[in-house]
Amino acid sequence: MNSIPIFLSNTFTAEKALTVLNTRAIPYLIPPAALYLSPYPSSNPPQLMGTPQAHARLIKHLPPHFSDAMLYDLCRPYGPIASVRANQPGFPENTGIVEYYYEEDARVAESALHCAEVGDTNIAVQLYNPRRAGASEFGINPNASSFVPSTQASHFACFLILSPDHD
Repeated sequence: MNSIPIFLSNTFTAEKALTVLNTRAIPYLIPPAALYLSPYPSSNPPQLMGTPQAHARLIKHLPPHFSDAMLYDLCRPYGPIASVRANQPGFPENTGIVEYYYEEDARVAESALHCAEVGDTNIAVQLYNPRRAGASEFGINPNASSFVPSTQASHFACFLILSPDHD
């Protein structure tokens, strides 16, 4: 497994990249590989992200072609986000899933965003029940030490880890 340090000049950009791009397939690579980002320096085995304390929320009725980055921008004002996916495979079309680090942040976001107008639609936000959906989690390791983004850092380093895709 190869690791390449990427230094980002501000915390906002680094946090967004970590939340939106982590565990994504890198397009057009043969053999296929996934992108793993970590705020931790390279190690073997790599140190993985910790488990968020909040339950994931489904965001339904998103406008067509709503991206992960757009969903992140919509939801981030309410607290740090562990994972965000718009149009996740296995979910209905125009449905995203957001996982905050803290349950209180998730509740505030749910309250503020439920029935909010986004584009030409009103979105619905509800608690995600994985037993009903049958979809997999986001690749978060429950045994890893926790990392929660902080706005107090003056710079941020992400470590790009290239790994063959084993899906």
